[in-house]
Amino acid sequence: SSFSTDRLSLNVSGAGRQIVLSAATGSITVDTTDFAANTANDHFTFETPAGGVSFEAGTLTAASVTIDALTAVTRSGAATSDIDTTAVNGAVSITADGGIGSSTNPLRVKAGQGLVEATTITGSIWITSPDIRLGEIVTGSGSQTVSIEGTSSLQVVASSTTDDDWRLTSNGIITLVGSVMLEASVF
Repeated sequence: SSFSTDRLSLNVSGAGRQIVLSAATGSITVDTTDFAANTANDHFTFETPAGGVSFEAGTLTAASVTIDALTAVTRSGAATSDIDTTAVNGAVSITADGGIGSSTNPLRVKAGQGLVEATTITGSIWITSPDIRLGEIVTGSGSQTVSIEGTSSLQVVASSTTDDDWRLTSNGIITLVGSVMLEASVF
């Protein structure tokens, strides 16, 4: 069934541990991240094979974050960042069949030099970050919106081929690194 992180007390000794939170038949609500400080250097995985993940309060600080959700990954809280892996430049990989973020509440990610990747089937992708190294974006057939905002810089480091409406925004520089190619229906 579904659960909220405010019901958890996490304290994991040692760095680089794998912490897996799974809701087999429901969703996970991230409504507090008051875990022991020693979990900030661990790798978090959220699995919701029958539901989604909702960021409602606090910032999940980790070495890396992987999310695999059947429905959507959303945000409604006031946190500056929903996910922060900047301490070790950790990767953020999100798969959410029903979409990631929204036009009014994009998912806020801080990964430093860590790679940010996203996969959806029917939903759009809305992600914002101060600096972002964008990996591969994968979407299902049909037109979705892929909106990636790097408020300082945006580096695209992996090729993506979709039939979607892409919106890349940055107050700084947008860079395609190496021989990266982006294919979309609309830019």
